[in-house]
Amino acid sequence: MTYSASSYARAFSESISKKKGRELEAAIERFVELIETYGDWTRRRDILAACEAELRAREGRELLLIESARELQGDQRQIIEHSFSARRYDIAYRIDQSLGAGIRLTKNGSEQMDVSLNKILATIFNS
Repeated sequence: MTYSASSYARAFSESISKKKGRELEAAIERFVELIETYGDWTRRRDILAACEAELRAREGRELLLIESARELQGDQRQIIEHSFSARRYDIAYRIDQSLGAGIRLTKNGSEQMDVSLNKILATIFNS
């Protein structure tokens, strides 16, 4: 039987609440076995993403994806991390050479701020 990724995420979140140490590890192992038993192992990446989003929401955190054309230098990363440290963000970095230059910030997979060269050129030539 196949369950939705969000159903798995809710079940996982409930199963690990208030567990620590070896109890937590055992709950995670049982959860992985459950996914395999129900034949949903091929969907494990979607389930993992849903679990991360569910836990983030329960803890009041948000995901901030920072994409840049090239690797950000240490001081650039520090500035970004300091800017968002007062808020509860999990920050992930990704290199996307199609941006040309600049960065694109995506919050929780939907809200975007795109200040990449590619976006600026598209705006200029499409107007």
